[in-house]
Amino acid sequence: MNRATDNGQDVTARLGRRTLLKLGGLVAVGGAAGALLAACGSPAAPPAPSTPASAKPSPASAAPASAKPAGSAAASPAAAAKPSSTNGKLVRAAFVYLGTTNDKGWTNAHDDGRKYLEQQLKGQVETVFAENVPEGAESQRVFEDFAQKGASVVYGTSFGYMDFMLAAAQKYPDVKFEHNTGFKTLPNLGTYGAAQEDARYVAGLISGKMTKSNVLGFIGSFPIPEVIRDMNGWARGVQIANPQAKIHTVWINSWFDPPKETTAANSLLDLNADVLASVTDSPAMAQAAAAKKRYSVGSDSDQTSYAPDYMLICPFWVWGIHYVKSVQSVIDGTWKNSQVYYHMKDGVSSITAPNKIVPADVAKLAEDAIAGLKAGTLDIWKGPLKDNKGNVIVPDGKSIGDAFKGTPLPGQSAADGYVQSEQMNWALDNIVDAVPKP
Repeated sequence: MNRATDNGQDVTARLGRRTLLKLGGLVAVGGAAGALLAACGSPAAPPAPSTPASAKPSPASAAPASAKPAGSAAASPAAAAKPSSTNGKLVRAAFVYLGTTNDKGWTNAHDDGRKYLEQQLKGQVETVFAENVPEGAESQRVFEDFAQKGASVVYGTSFGYMDFMLAAAQKYPDVKFEHNTGFKTLPNLGTYGAAQEDARYVAGLISGKMTKSNVLGFIGSFPIPEVIRDMNGWARGVQIANPQAKIHTVWINSWFDPPKETTAANSLLDLNADVLASVTDSPAMAQAAAAKKRYSVGSDSDQTSYAPDYMLICPFWVWGIHYVKSVQSVIDGTWKNSQVYYHMKDGVSSITAPNKIVPADVAKLAEDAIAGLKAGTLDIWKGPLKDNKGNVIVPDGKSIGDAFKGTPLPGQSAADGYVQSEQMNWALDNIVDAVPKP
């Protein structure tokens, strides 16, 4: 693992959910699917509790940049702001988003968390947000605008904001900043993330039991640790449930591109894959699979309404849990620049109940796994684990934390450190194709 020192802080070099990658076109395409993929989103992660939307908008439809959820103070940091403090006045929490609040995906999930925060701390917090903020110098201006206009805490929800949020935090030491999926800290800058591999493992158990062809497909966005660990988490569940099953992969170099996602899905379906999963942001994959009467696993939110007869289960995010804890600590005067990595037992990494199309015995398998993950008794990375090149990653009797070369962040386990680091760069041995190099 690469180590670096930043402003006196020992930091771990790693890539996160929204890493700004300078990659054009397709990184790579696995196996026979490559010849088929040539062409060229985001589902909403509900707050806790949540109900799926009844509407079924086209995943390719663009959300208006001016979209503003009810009750929000503004969609621009330039809006009038009230000074806030912890002395009986409203705490002002500001959110900076890469996409739009109704993108049905990553940003939508964070905005659901913002709304949940308002509900849970009503009368104690006021929230504002900015949408469509690029991962560049523009984001620093937005962070600073919020700081200047009375924000007590500012949340940056994209990895590419990291250095710009760091610079803003240095300029405004009296304002608290938190960066989602990052790793750099200051006395007034912390980080937060979550292990979606927990939920992916559960989805993999169901996927392995539901396949009839023993051929499954995975669509990846970028070959970075956060995507790879989700892929391997799902593959591990498939492997435990069905050791005979094999997984083909396609990488599309985009978080949200419904046409590419559809083309990738069809290429995998043409390989006789009858269950698909992805780490991309639209329900296009699910719709493509359902059109051919094949199963799929959702991503980021409850996407069941997009493929009600073929969606098996849906991992999703509940960021509101973190936002309530964070703002409450601001109110209480106990906020610290922690580096939090949540698990399913914490509720941030979550998953829907198995769809009614899943047989009772298979649903029970998933529910038992969920119970084990929440209790902390199930280790999805318990050895033996091999990659698809024959290398032993974790020997029998060990777990992935034992393979970690480095020092985990304070409050995190060695397993957390491994899966967030560049050491998570391999494909499990039931995955046919190699992981492309970023």
